[in-house]
Amino acid sequence: MVWVTVERRALTIEGTPRVYRSSSRAERWFCGECGAQMAFAPDGKPTVDLMIGCFDQPERFAPGEHSFFCEHIGWFDPADGLPRREGD
Repeated sequence: MVWVTVERRALTIEGTPRVYRSSSRAERWFCGECGAQMAFAPDGKPTVDLMIGCFDQPERFAPGEHSFFCEHIGWFDPADGLPRREGD
């Protein structure tokens, strides 16, 4: 999955997402019409991680790293030279 991290205070969303408390530390937001996952919103953090597919022009956001690389699928080996972080 590709995520874009944004500051909550700078975020504007058209419509109102549905919210599901997926754990004791975060919520997940999704579209109430089609059910598509939109965001991971950790409690107490000033940022929200949005699914890149939520944007009209996702190509505007170039990747900066591979996070949670320890969980990647074995056959996936990106040759892009980006940093690989093991956790969040």
